[in-house]
Amino acid sequence: MKLLFIYESGNIIEDEIKTIFNESQTHMIHREVYTIEWKRQSLNKIQSHFMGDLFASPIYESDSIIYNHTKKTIDNIKSKYTIRFYISRLIRNILTIPDFIRVI
Repeated sequence: MKLLFIYESGNIIEDEIKTIFNESQTHMIHREVYTIEWKRQSLNKIQSHFMGDLFASPIYESDSIIYNHTKKTIDNIKSKYTIRFYISRLIRNILTIPDFIRVI
């Protein structure tokens, strides 16, 4: 995930609010409790142009759960900045097994 912290003037700044995401955050979404923890990774200059420095591997496949969870976490942050975020997913292949039922 990439987070941007924006002053009223429109300037983008760096801020340590990202440390909030390094702790497990739990929220109620659609009458269910979900917990996601993001890990901050060091990126080189080229990598930082393509992606954010926060990574997570939640068990939830639903993008709306991940998005809504992240939005709730950001909405709970007291900040003098406007916070914008962008979530991208790493490319992967999910193999299905015939006759296998998965329940989350």
